Amino acid sequence: MFLGFVNKDASLRKPRSVRRRSSSPWITSELKKQMHEREAMKCNDPVSCLAQFERQRNIVNKTIKQTKQSYYQTNFIYHKDDSRKTIF
Repeated sequence: MFLGFVNKDASLRKPRSVRRRSSSPWITSELKKQMHEREAMKCNDPVSCLAQFERQRNIVNKTIKQTKQSYYQTNFIYHKDDSRKTIF
């Protein structure tokens, strides 16, 4: 009876899809490709798969931070004379 509830209610983890970030202008097509690679990983060994996912996740997060910082620095420098244009 217990296993019946577990099998019914505890479903397997479904692969996540890459969210649309239309309001994030720093998200480039290359970054979207990296995000998709992170989510679409397939392997047989769960331990090595987790290690690969974590490695790819760290790469994507680092790239997002760098791209976002570069985007804002460029825009603040470009609009340094008009502060109203720096509000996104």
